[in-house]
Amino acid sequence: MKRQLGSATSRNGDIFSYIDLAATIGKERLAKLPFSLRVVLENIVRNHPGPEGQTQIEAVLGRQVGAALSLQIPRVIMPDSTGVPILMDLAAMRDALVDQGRDPACVDAKVKADLVVDHSLQVDSSGTPAAFAINARREFERNSERYIFLKWAQSSFNNLTIHPPGSGIIHQLNLEFIAPVVSIESDGQASLAFPDMVVGSDSHTP
Repeated sequence: MKRQLGSATSRNGDIFSYIDLAATIGKERLAKLPFSLRVVLENIVRNHPGPEGQTQIEAVLGRQVGAALSLQIPRVIMPDSTGVPILMDLAAMRDALVDQGRDPACVDAKVKADLVVDHSLQVDSSGTPAAFAINARREFERNSERYIFLKWAQSSFNNLTIHPPGSGIIHQLNLEFIAPVVSIESDGQASLAFPDMVVGSDSHTP
């Protein structure tokens, strides 16, 4: 199955290509899929043009339960409860590479990653205009080692953004500020638009 491209023009005049699923697999077959599976299907068509992709496309179209799908996820979002241990593992892997005389930069974030310090502020002060600032300051004082580590990680890993305590809860930040809805990849000559897809390591996000 050869993927078919469509084109669209943005409000500011930029021209983008996109995977035209209706032209690629047929309007009737596409119409039977819910939108969530269309996003999954687009991901497979875009990233796996060979025989492996064809098998996965048929699995999605046939609603095969338990089928193995090779999705390429463009971004990851994490609360601090799972994100900090992940960064500690990556830091330990870098130390191991240094011990072996290898380049520690080999261990890095290959896709966009957001870590949200979520549900972290305690209420030491309330009922005054200065309460938020006081509570935030006390959080940094109580957990200074943690924030020194996160500041190091922010400057050491590519594609990593740390959202500090008080920024908001992870779902709010994702929906209102982080999620692009439509992602863009450019090779310098052409731009390809595709639906946003994220893996979240929070108990609610998946």
